[in-house]
Amino acid sequence: MPNNNIVGNKIRYFRNKKGITQKALADLIGKTESSIQKYECGSTEVPFSVLEKIAKALDIEILFLLDDEYLESASAYFMEKGDTKLSTLLYDLASLNKQLVVNIDANYMQILNTLFSKLNDSGKKKALERLEELIEIPRYTNPDYYDSED
Repeated sequence: MPNNNIVGNKIRYFRNKKGITQKALADLIGKTESSIQKYECGSTEVPFSVLEKIAKALDIEILFLLDDEYLESASAYFMEKGDTKLSTLLYDLASLNKQLVVNIDANYMQILNTLFSKLNDSGKKKALERLEELIEIPRYTNPDYYDSED
């Protein structure tokens, strides 16, 4: 199944790129703003039927909302079945998705750097304290980060 955090980040990325609010997206797909917030923060798995509606509302293909691990698994599955054309397509899409994740992360870093540069020394210290507090709250942390440190 897709990684909820990655899928949520992609929804947020494409929604922002399209210039619409969470409320507007919710209205377009017949969901609540709260549902969109939960999808985007990764706390709720987005059903494929909803992903399809989101992709349509954002004028993108649903495959762009999936994470690369899921796509690579699907690629391997179709390779084993002998469908090299579909396998190659899914693998290439996984590679594109990896680049998208890098772009999303770079976008977050740019935003953080811009906001951080506006703070004085006291504000910077307080911001770092708040980030350290957030890291202690499981719903705000990336489980992949802790898996990679083992």
